[in-house]
Amino acid sequence: MSCSYPLHPFLRVAIVAAFVISSTQAFLSSTKPKVSSTLRTTSLLASTSSTTSSTTSPPSPPPQSETLALTTFADANQQRNELKVALFRSLGQQPPSTSSFGDDDEGLDRVLVCPLTLKPVRRVVRLAGPFGQIANMVSSSGTKYPANDVYIDLVPQDERNQIPFFSPTAMVTQELFRSPLTSFLYERGWRDNFKTAGFPGIDTEFIDLEKFMSPLLLSPATVEAPRQPQQQQQKIRMTSTTIVDLSCGSGLMARRLVRSKKWDRVIAADFSESMLRETRRRFEEEKLAVPELVRVDASRLPFQTDSVDGIHAGAALHCWPRLEESLRECFRVLKPGGRMYASTFEVNERLRSNTFRFFQLEELRKLFVMSGFGEVEVRREGTACLIVKAVKKG
Repeated sequence: MSCSYPLHPFLRVAIVAAFVISSTQAFLSSTKPKVSSTLRTTSLLASTSSTTSSTTSPPSPPPQSETLALTTFADANQQRNELKVALFRSLGQQPPSTSSFGDDDEGLDRVLVCPLTLKPVRRVVRLAGPFGQIANMVSSSGTKYPANDVYIDLVPQDERNQIPFFSPTAMVTQELFRSPLTSFLYERGWRDNFKTAGFPGIDTEFIDLEKFMSPLLLSPATVEAPRQPQQQQQKIRMTSTTIVDLSCGSGLMARRLVRSKKWDRVIAADFSESMLRETRRRFEEEKLAVPELVRVDASRLPFQTDSVDGIHAGAALHCWPRLEESLRECFRVLKPGGRMYASTFEVNERLRSNTFRFFQLEELRKLFVMSGFGEVEVRREGTACLIVKAVKKG
């Protein structure tokens, strides 16, 4: 006895997609060996003809079979790309750009790089069966970094799951901020508690940051617009400006940077996966355009040398386990004339910590100078807040 059940419509689509993919793979596998064997034969003939230089007859044109094989290979590649685009659209998703499938440099990012080799990366998306896709940032040397629907993970693979063992206190510090509970509490009282140490509050800090960064937005690479009737001349920026909110936390400052619309590119970066998820959630909650969210190790920044205009690191320096290396990295990625704004805690009789690294005012200034910054100002706010303004001389 047998019985039949109607197929679910979604299952029918899955079967059809699986059949199309398997048919395409069979077609490609049947064409590639012909091409490779032809190319090998051609290279062998070329090497043989080069050794017999005594012949005087002109070289014969390539066989028609070789031309047909190359044409078939090109057609197969084109059909494969067209199939990928069709499958993406059938799943209701935007197909990736064609540069993701080729070997050209058009898709390479101008700022993001592999943190180990400093080679540029590009976003490459491939289908994982008919039900989804896998995205990676791939460097020109072939190193892959995962990109999910929340953030791009540009932390080196040896640190991706857990940080190296610097010290017990460093482990506690890093793991504390990777906790979803800390991310949940950060804007629900955690950050406001910093006011007791003299932190002026995020809105006041943003005004101070904007004032400090304003020369970058009116740089020498600007031109004056033609005078309009009854209108003043306006400055028009001709170069793109990029600012990184390093150790962005839950996106307190990043949201203000995006809302200001004064920066062409805002990158919110943090080591904590849960902080980056909270950042995205708050951007979406406030109906703001979500900037690029990147997971980074501050001591191995995945940014091009001389590619970033400004860096903000709010209430962060005391959390970095390799501070000296991180400051040198910040100096490296800033453009000549670039600026860094940072805030942290000052150590004194009332405020000490065995977990975090707090600083004396002059100590912190020297750390920035030793990292390469030519102009460094450190000021005290309240009882234990230090604010740093540093400029990379051109």
